[in-house]
Amino acid sequence: MTSKDTVSDHPEFFSGRLALLRVLQQHPHAVASHFHYAACVHALEVEFESISSSLDAELNTEFSTEVHSALSCLLFDLEVINALALSDWEVDVRPMDWPFWQTEYAEEANDLLKQMHRILSAKQDCYIRDL
Repeated sequence: MTSKDTVSDHPEFFSGRLALLRVLQQHPHAVASHFHYAACVHALEVEFESISSSLDAELNTEFSTEVHSALSCLLFDLEVINALALSDWEVDVRPMDWPFWQTEYAEEANDLLKQMHRILSAKQDCYIRDL
């Protein structure tokens, strides 16, 4: 698998649920820095879009409407955190070492990623929005 491929391009990962879980596993340090987080969110968005557009019929059987909606909302909120952090980082003149990520965004980002993992693992059936 190359870096431009999505997990769903490969037969061994046809399950949308497993594809998204795989993306989360590929980013174990997603909240270590804003850079890592942005990469994880981007990969999740690309994979979710790929799954949604190419496997619509399968998605409807694999994900209930509620789960699909929860994942869409989660991705939106993950991107909101990314955008807010990016804005603050640019206001701070793009420092290489940026501790503001850890104090202001990392905990909430981690909570959202954990919820996504629980939903994909079928340990949680809805998104609990706490923004």
